[in-house]
Amino acid sequence: MLRNELEEIKREHPDGLEIQTGSCRFCGQMAQIETLLPWPQEKLDEAATEMCKCGAAQNYASRKKRVEKAKRTIERQFGKYLLGTAVELLKTAVDLIEEDLIDSLTLDAGNGLKAKISITRKGSIKVEKTETRKEAQEA
Repeated sequence: MLRNELEEIKREHPDGLEIQTGSCRFCGQMAQIETLLPWPQEKLDEAATEMCKCGAAQNYASRKKRVEKAKRTIERQFGKYLLGTAVELLKTAVDLIEEDLIDSLTLDAGNGLKAKISITRKGSIKVEKTETRKEAQEA
């Protein structure tokens, strides 16, 4: 999230930061944002929204954080097993689930590997990896 990026910039470069202004996309609250280099207005507004204390902005920030966490989990669990397009499909499913357009997605990648992305009753996004192995020997 941009909030973390801003905190890191402040730690690394305490001097020479440029103050820019962004506004919350929900309530319009203005925020001063210290950046190293000039940012586009869209990115400033996104950072201001993430830092705003209004209910809509806090809900937006928590949803965004949940989506980012689920996408990192997908990359970690499936990045080395699936092709890039399949991983991107799973990440797209996260967006669709968060927007309430689908309930879940199951991907059977073959070779006993399945991925399932769904939402729990508590509202978190569940990333499930199932590997089925069968071994038989005759003596």
